[in-house]
Amino acid sequence: MKKEKFNFTEEQMDFINGLLLSDGTISKTSCALKINTSSYEFAKYIFESLPCEIWGKACILKQERIDERTKKTYITYRLYTHSNEVFKDLRNVWYVDNKKVIPENLIINSKTLLSWYIGDGCVLQNHIKNRTNSIKLCTNSFKENEINKIILPQLEKYDARIMFTELRQPVIIIPRKKCDIFLKDIGKCPFSDYSHKWKIY
Repeated sequence: MKKEKFNFTEEQMDFINGLLLSDGTISKTSCALKINTSSYEFAKYIFESLPCEIWGKACILKQERIDERTKKTYITYRLYTHSNEVFKDLRNVWYVDNKKVIPENLIINSKTLLSWYIGDGCVLQNHIKNRTNSIKLCTNSFKENEINKIILPQLEKYDARIMFTELRQPVIIIPRKKCDIFLKDIGKCPFSDYSHKWKIY
């Protein structure tokens, strides 16, 4: 573990919180931040958005996996930070009994929403009717009461609500009438790979 505790600006911490709301994890054993993505551009964007001293030499690892059923090759990019006390502190806030939870004092702003949406959000489209139905923010691993108490009040301007998947997992839905406001608030897509998430009817 790095001896000196990393320092992040408020904006950088907002960005990290968005990653943790999506697929980012903090290892219990190594106290390091880990992120998986299928987009190299997203991996590079994360790398460049945070201080260079938090990253190891091989911070973006390319991994290839062959699906035995389809014989297709899937590529994943994995990011690892150095182990550090700051991530140990975040681990204590974001995890209870080794399960990720939503911190009660979490503040959600446009920077948090941007990294969350890029990492684990999408537009629900009906391409046959040329219609955007809604924007979805995935919260499948969180509990309904956490979402209701902590997240939804902060997304009130977008008329956000919970919808349940077939497996009864909660996700957040922003209706079509508020999609333009949401996308304007979080700003333009910072790279081309995921620009389709900004294209709505």
